[in-house]
Amino acid sequence: MEYIGAYLVRGGEMVHEALIAQLAKHKVIERGHPDLFEKKYRAFGVAEAEDLRSRARMRAIAGTRRVFVLHVPAITTEAQNALLKTLEEPSLGTHFFFIVPSIAGILPTVRSRVILVRERYPAAVEEKAEEFFSTAYEGREARVADILEEKNRERARAFLSALEGA
Repeated sequence: MEYIGAYLVRGGEMVHEALIAQLAKHKVIERGHPDLFEKKYRAFGVAEAEDLRSRARMRAIAGTRRVFVLHVPAITTEAQNALLKTLEEPSLGTHFFFIVPSIAGILPTVRSRVILVRERYPAAVEEKAEEFFSTAYEGREARVADILEEKNRERARAFLSALEGA
């Protein structure tokens, strides 16, 4: 699989980890490689956009490409505008993967410059969904109670999405 330019992926930390695994599986780049920049932001503003633009202009250190995997739960309009030129004309061999919880907050001008990627969850989540359906009602009820007790929204959404796809 050849990666070109910038991608917008809907998801959270589980998707971040799955994406890193996919990039390694397709021999694009592996965690720990000096040309991989991955970061999980709480918020992404103009300062972060400027830092990313600066990093994107640098040459690859140990290969022919630079890969940026960024978990961005919140991104300001100003930051998106600051990235437009970088997304439209990335340096040769530069690939961006922006993981966002929702595409709704992304400006149309940014969306027009990226490839939208449909959310996929790791096989382990899908296997748990299949296991869920093969369990008796009492077991399913207990599993749902466990998920609710954890109060981990991302895990609950991943589980529900896997159930919908199963």
